[in-house]
Amino acid sequence: MSGLFLFKVAATLLKTDQYRADFAIALYNIGKPKLALRYIHLIQPHLDNPTSLDPLKKQIAEKANLSRSALTAFLARKPVVTPLEELNALAQSGQFERIISLVENQLFQDMPDPRIWRILAQAYRMTTQVHQAQGAALAAMALAPDDVSLHILNIELLSFGGLNYLAAASAKRSLQRIPSDTRLLTTASYAFAADSRADEAIALFESADAEARKDRRFRFAYANALSDMDLHTQAQSVVLELARQNPTDEETLLNALRILNKPGGGTQMKQVIDIMDENGVKTTRVAGHFFRAMMHNNLGETDKALAILESHFDPDELASDDQANFAMIAGRLYDKVGEYDKAFEKYQFGNELHAQMAVKTGRLSPANYPARVKALTDDLLSKASDSLGAHTVKSPTDAPQVAFIYSFPRSGTTLLDTIFRTHSKIEVLEELPVIRDTLLDARFRDQPVQNGAKTEDLLRAFYDTDPELLQQFYFNNLAKYARTELDPQITYVDKMPLNTPYARLIKYMFPDAKHIFSLRDPADVVTSCFAQNFLMNDAMYHFTSIERAVALYDQIMSYWVKAEEILDIDVSYVRYEDLVTDLQKVVQPIVEGLGLPWEDGLVDFWKTAREREVIRTASADQVIQKLYTTSQGRWTRYSALTDGALAPLEPWRKHFGYA
Repeated sequence: MSGLFLFKVAATLLKTDQYRADFAIALYNIGKPKLALRYIHLIQPHLDNPTSLDPLKKQIAEKANLSRSALTAFLARKPVVTPLEELNALAQSGQFERIISLVENQLFQDMPDPRIWRILAQAYRMTTQVHQAQGAALAAMALAPDDVSLHILNIELLSFGGLNYLAAASAKRSLQRIPSDTRLLTTASYAFAADSRADEAIALFESADAEARKDRRFRFAYANALSDMDLHTQAQSVVLELARQNPTDEETLLNALRILNKPGGGTQMKQVIDIMDENGVKTTRVAGHFFRAMMHNNLGETDKALAILESHFDPDELASDDQANFAMIAGRLYDKVGEYDKAFEKYQFGNELHAQMAVKTGRLSPANYPARVKALTDDLLSKASDSLGAHTVKSPTDAPQVAFIYSFPRSGTTLLDTIFRTHSKIEVLEELPVIRDTLLDARFRDQPVQNGAKTEDLLRAFYDTDPELLQQFYFNNLAKYARTELDPQITYVDKMPLNTPYARLIKYMFPDAKHIFSLRDPADVVTSCFAQNFLMNDAMYHFTSIERAVALYDQIMSYWVKAEEILDIDVSYVRYEDLVTDLQKVVQPIVEGLGLPWEDGLVDFWKTAREREVIRTASADQVIQKLYTTSQGRWTRYSALTDGALAPLEPWRKHFGYA
């Protein structure tokens, strides 16, 4: 349907016989034969060759089971066209499904008024039909290319649909056409940050004129980008100032809390909540209760956080991401006080909401990540005769040493990361898409990246690229994410658990690299993934149910076992349960295997972790503590998991020595 709208605009504007005929065929192909017939009847007198569509009209009528007399009677009836004023009234009353039905049934007529397309786009958006909304917005833009509100709508719809690269690219094009509109600057800033271009968002704000920088939303976009760049002190300063300047505006205060809500951010959150309380701001949104609970949780005030939960959590509240977040923090709080079945119930509720919202809004496709792993597995098996044992790559003379940590999320990789970064000669890249961007560079080089590129196409381009150039792509991306020139005296550790299916590609690029694989009881791993409030993407979606998490674990580990069997990988295993009981015994051989001396400060890693402003991963609030063993056997606390739900993991528990 979304592509049909652009076809409709082309037929309306260009008015060629071919475009009009093609649009009629498109209407028929999407199951609207009567609309197609009415469209042909309407435009036929205006064609260069009016009889040219007679065969098509006859063919459609026959397939629609309309006799000649029935067709004549149908076309004689005057079609009903809903005026713009009525559509506006329906929008104001929230009758979005009715708008969609009416406008879709008016596709037989020319619709050159962009306001109709805007209303349709908003109606699709409000009913979470994201792709159709994008098509309607583009149709409106084609008719009114200088309407800034349409540019903003288009960018927001792309971001809402998870198409961050396309949103950022569209924002750049829109800024070229309309360079100084503050609303567009704000929208572009958020789009850049969402596409991991926070530096561009910051530059956009700092280069804007003084009047634009006074805009509240633009300043929030700036603070959001500063936070993404780990410039948290500056971000806090911006949002706290905004909160003080707008002490009675709930939306402003909630936006401030949203940016401040990070591990260790309880004190800053309290400043905003104190402003709310001092000014009598009533909490009217789920997010307000969620942030207040998070503040107390961050400050270690579990009882107060739990009291907010029990007073304000309403399972019948409208489904939303904030409601899902509230449920997940509820699960964590019940876990803390030992009410494990209540905790599991809340995790289940929150995960179901997260999955529902992510799929309904079109932000992800559940099949994407397993399909990617399958393509990578097929690639590994198709090259099973080549261990890469004799494969060599000439690295640049000033290239640093790189090592890779992977496994599966919640397997102890963040703990390892935090320990390693305590070493004076190790820098860790924490869950950043360096490998992904290297693959995209190999496929697209200097061309615009195409969102949703097929894994098979990326692999073909990867192997068609000289390994030396692949290394250069990798180092360029490494420097981009490290935000500094690479130091050849430093060992860079690329820590990304879900890089595991890329093991062959990593071996192909870096034949001599060290690989570190973190192991943890598979039952605890899956349980911990299920209980974690991940940001949704194609991979994290699979942790919203125990069954999907188990299936993904099986798929990833099956790949790894084959990779270890086929490839000549220099890998060190770290068992999480051993790491938390004797850190030095486990870590010292790995550090020395990297050619580095042991440093006693690694044992006190948690002190270094507390000095970091923010830790990007889900384990942030755990790795700032001394080592503890209370996470072992976590799965046994939930009765829902002890009745066989994790039975499919038993072969892996035996394989890795946990059963």
